Amino acid sequence: SPPGIDIPPRPNFKVIEAQTPRGNN
Repeated sequence: SPPGIDIPPRPNFKVIEAQTPRGNN
């Protein structure tokens, strides 16, 4: 997991995705 996902399992998942676009499309 990238350095950002620690406790937020889903609520902040979108936020983390926006901050760390890894191209999971």
